[in-house]
Amino acid sequence: RYKCVCDPGWIGDYCSTEGNECKSNPCQNGGTCEDLLNGYRCTCRKGFKGERCTVDIDECLSKPCKNHALCHNIQGSYLCECRPGFTGGDCDSNIDDCLSNPCQNGASCVDGINSFSCICLPGFHGDKCQTDTNECLSEPCRNGGTCTHYVNSYTCKCQPGFEGTNCENNIDECTESSCFNGGTCVDGINSFTCQCPVGFTGPFCLMEINECDSHPCLNKGSCVDSPGTYRCIC
Repeated sequence: RYKCVCDPGWIGDYCSTEGNECKSNPCQNGGTCEDLLNGYRCTCRKGFKGERCTVDIDECLSKPCKNHALCHNIQGSYLCECRPGFTGGDCDSNIDDCLSNPCQNGASCVDGINSFSCICLPGFHGDKCQTDTNECLSEPCRNGGTCTHYVNSYTCKCQPGFEGTNCENNIDECTESSCFNGGTCVDGINSFTCQCPVGFTGPFCLMEINECDSHPCLNKGSCVDSPGTYRCIC
């Protein structure tokens, strides 16, 4: 009788059967075992290494997390803790803070990093353009005009004698027929005055002055009135 002492990798009474080293499941953490003559080889899953796939690879060493995110190594993988304003597995996507339509009253939204800014339409202000600007606060109406505020506008109710968007224009009350007999019209505020030529008087220069009323002729001479003058008949 005899007994065979087998070389490594062989089994059986006559050492005729190749041993299967993978039978004992030597590869850990989901690694795949490949039987070899007198041995085995492990093909490790992503995130593990080593002869038997027992070593957890620190994926954070390669700095996979973007935008200054914190990397946490976990078994077989990694986890990124994103900074505010970013999302995605590697924190590589900037969150669009404008998606919620935060800007009001027709304003345009500009996305930032964990922030947004609003470009307001004329007549509105505030961080979200939520406030209607009161144009009357700047006192645009002149010469005593009264300001009425509307959305993105205002109107001025002018005092008598003024006109224009802001009541800036004094209305010229003088016309061709304001003063008579060659009188000169002088515009005022909601009024006018007439500068009459010699011989006329009154608000509109309608009254002729009678120069004879002052009795200019002496020694019983007769006075004859003329426009702006007189003559004496002695």
